[in-house]
This record gives sequence, C-alpha cells and structure tokens, in this order.
Amino acid sequence: MTKNRLNLLLILALCTVTSAIYAQAAYFPFHLLDDPFVILGNTHLGFSLDSLKWAFTSNFTGNWLPVTWLSFMVDHALFGKVPMGYHIVNVLLHVVDTALLYLLLRYMTGAAWRSAAVAALFALHPLHVESVAWITERKDVLSALFWMGTLFFYAAYVKQGDRKWFFLSLASFGIGLMAKPMLVTLPLVLLLLDYWPLQRFSLFPLCLPSETPGVGEIPAAFGEDPVSHPFRSIGSYCLVCTGRSRGGVVIGYLYFVRTRFQCAPVLCQILGEHASTCQARYFLPHAPDRALGGGLRGAPATVRAGDQSESDKEIPICRGWNCLVYYHAPAGNRIGPGGSTVHG
Repeated sequence: MTKNRLNLLLILALCTVTSAIYAQAAYFPFHLLDDPFVILGNTHLGFSLDSLKWAFTSNFTGNWLPVTWLSFMVDHALFGKVPMGYHIVNVLLHVVDTALLYLLLRYMTGAAWRSAAVAALFALHPLHVESVAWITERKDVLSALFWMGTLFFYAAYVKQGDRKWFFLSLASFGIGLMAKPMLVTLPLVLLLLDYWPLQRFSLFPLCLPSETPGVGEIPAAFGEDPVSHPFRSIGSYCLVCTGRSRGGVVIGYLYFVRTRFQCAPVLCQILGEHASTCQARYFLPHAPDRALGGGLRGAPATVRAGDQSESDKEIPICRGWNCLVYYHAPAGNRIGPGGSTVHG
C-alpha cells in the first residue's frame, strides 16, 4: 500500500469514528451554563459594523476572543437560534483538528500507525466532550485548529527552509491567540519540537546522527522566532487586562510563594507515580493537604512501548510531559482566566 493511500484510509477512519461518536451532539439543546447569554441573549451576533467593532474590543465573558465571536456571528447568520447548527460546526471543527493532528505527527515522525493512535486518543478522549458538545466552548476547538496549523507550518519551515512557512506559522499563531489566549504558550512547545522530533538541537549531540542539521546551535524558538515575541506579549496583555476588568484573572496575589513550595511535593508525587504513563487529568488544589488527602484524580492510560529501545521510549514521554506542563501554564494558579485553575 502506498504512503498516500495509507494516509487517506487512516484519515477517513479517524474522521468517520469521530463523527459517529459526536454525531449525537447535533441533537443537544443549548446548555443552561453560559449558552443563554453568550448565544441566545447576545445582541451583538448580527453582522454589522457595530458588531465587528464589538468583537474586536469587547471583553465579554472576561476574555478577548474576536475570532471566536466572528465564528458565532457566521453561525447566527446561518442558523439563527437553532442549536443543531452550532453543535454541528463544533463537531466538524473537532474532526478537522483530529485529521490535522494525524497529518502533523505523520509529517514530523513518519510513523503512520502511531500517529493515527495518538490522533484517535485526542479525538475520543472524554476530556474533549466539554469542548465539542458545549457551544460556548467553541474557542477550544477553534483555537486547536490554528494550534495545529501553527505546528504544521513550522514543521514545514524546518524541513524545507522556505521562509513563507515561517510567516504562515506566525499568522496562524496570531489568529489562534484571537480565538483563545491559551495559545500564548505555543512558542515553548515549538522549542520542544525543535528538540524532538525535529531534532534541530540536542542536549547530548553524540546521541544524534552527525548529519542532523542544527545540532549544537541556538534553538530556533530563541534564535529565529523574534517576530513571535510581540504576539505573545500582546496576547498575554489582553488576557490579563480583559480578565482583571471582570475579575476573571487571578495573578498570584492570593497564592503566595509558601503555598507554591508546599504544593511542590504533590507535583513530584504525581510525576514519580506516573512517569511512564499518560496522566489524562490531574487536580492540584491550592491547599496541598487537600491534594495529598485524596485530591489526585484521573485514569492513567499506560503507554506501551513494545519493542522500542530505551531511548525511543524515553524521548516521547518526556516531551509529552513538558508539552503538557508548558501548555497548561496559563491555566495554573499563576494566571487563571475566570479564577479557574482547571481550564482557561
């Protein structure tokens, strides 16, 4: 079977299974939490100059989300106040995100079946039900689209060296920030991708083939990505300012250094117990005694490495943990939109 045909079959399988699982969401009503005032009671969703101005200047719900509001405006023009259309768009976005994730991993690693397995876990993981089935959480599936696009364009730039992919990556990153400011941590993930699987630099150069480009050089996320610094700064500034104006951002004033050090053993316990597993969900409350007294919840899914060597098993797990920590930084108790430390 040719490479293109295998890719097509795996993408069709992923899209079919994901669509089948989430098709039931099309028949759900508007959720009583947030949907009534975000969609039903929002008088700014009609297309007009005033509505466009509102989308780019409003801090409604305590966040700056102009691209998300524009998507709701399109939905409102097409479906009015019928929830089915909104749900279908959420499902379609999630299906596209899944396909892009497979293509991204396949492009970077060359491993078709393992990439499909990771994409399937992403598509069907229970934690994504909220983002797909809850209309107000459109910002999650929409920002994920630009997250995947940013990574894909960046990988193409690394492999081909054409600057157009670099600027497309920046453009996707900027649009993604306007869908959800959570993407502010994405450049740190690019740095991790430079280490593995793109292998643009190495902490241990002898472990990489001698012909590997960029070994020992300054990582691209520091040396080649100065243009993204304003994007990150603007995104962070908008996240903090819009949230503080509605009491929606907690900036470490309530949780002092002593509390953070008290929580450190809890994090070490989590990492120690699940160093070789994917901990799907974790809860790190501000009071460390509650955490040790039963606050740790989640169903770890063991990653079986099969016949891989020790080095092959170690790198993906370490990179996965780092991606998890860096990406969830805005949702921690240092900066938490909406006062939440679980999701932003």
